[in-house]
Amino acid sequence: MNESSIIFDIPVALSFAGMGLSLFFGLYVLSRPDRWQPLSLVLLGLLAVAAGQLWVDVLLHARLIYRFPWWMKLDGQGILTLWTLVFVLLLVVTTPDRPLPRWWLLLAVPILIDAAFWAPSFLGFSLSEKRILIDQYYADTRPGPTHFWRNPRLLLVRLVLPLVYLGIGQYRLYRQGSRPSLRLLRLIVWCMIGYVSLEYLLSLGLYAWTGHSFIEFAVRIVWMAVLIALMSFFFLRKQEEKPTPATTLSTDQMGVLITALRQKLQDEQSYRNPDLRQGTLAQELGTNSSYLSQAINRSTGMGFAEFLNQYRVEEARRLLRDPANDPYTIEAIGQRAGFRSKTAFYRAFKKVTGTSPAAYKQS
Repeated sequence: MNESSIIFDIPVALSFAGMGLSLFFGLYVLSRPDRWQPLSLVLLGLLAVAAGQLWVDVLLHARLIYRFPWWMKLDGQGILTLWTLVFVLLLVVTTPDRPLPRWWLLLAVPILIDAAFWAPSFLGFSLSEKRILIDQYYADTRPGPTHFWRNPRLLLVRLVLPLVYLGIGQYRLYRQGSRPSLRLLRLIVWCMIGYVSLEYLLSLGLYAWTGHSFIEFAVRIVWMAVLIALMSFFFLRKQEEKPTPATTLSTDQMGVLITALRQKLQDEQSYRNPDLRQGTLAQELGTNSSYLSQAINRSTGMGFAEFLNQYRVEEARRLLRDPANDPYTIEAIGQRAGFRSKTAFYRAFKKVTGTSPAAYKQS
């Protein structure tokens, strides 16, 4: 087999369409004022990885790899990163009231471990050696698609971890209500679960029909192109959602709501709960998150998290002044006041008081 037998078919056309859509939509996201928001950043990463995977797959499927031999041994290596980014996107969508916790960085650990397996084979061959590998690759006459059920690493990367990520994400989505964008995303996630579960059987069936032993590349190319289109459509749909109910809140209604909120926080000290959410408070006050967000923002000029931290810092100051709390560490004081971590406590405390908790306690 050589480069003269370059293939151009529907999967190849879809791959270039998918890469073009990824580039176009990525530029669109970068042009938006909210481009540095977590959802936008994760979507950009997802589009970039999907487009990169499309590029490598189309090189192999169309036999263009002869012209770009450097990319040999990268097929399928972006799959785990892609599913991890999908999971992070689901976490961002289902955690709208809080910043991303630091533990999410641990999701990079499986990616790094997986890279430790494939990176040496990718970097360890010269271009001439990779050209030989390409010839051997297309000389393979194995029956049917790659049987990753027999390879523990591929089974983990292409089936187990994606299903775990998608299962957790779908569970969180079903707890978030029924806004149009969430219903769309739940449908997309069900499609993802179906694809991950049936990818091998689908490739096997198409192999029986076409006799193409590398049919899994065509299957993955079509799926990646569809995934890029679906995630782009979801982002557009989500941006169209406006908190319209909040626009009807009058000044008097806003005053009543913020007064009720302050009274509730003072009486119940619910701000000491680090898991307290805006939606929970809104429901307990007999309103919705949009009304409550508008009341806090227009009355105080702060967002929900900053508003809540004002109460937590005041509680921490009270605890630090009390001699009965001297045996407790600064971190323990922060946790009793409602802060999830020492870093968040120090940052909020210094923003409100202009000094650190330790310096405040000594003064």
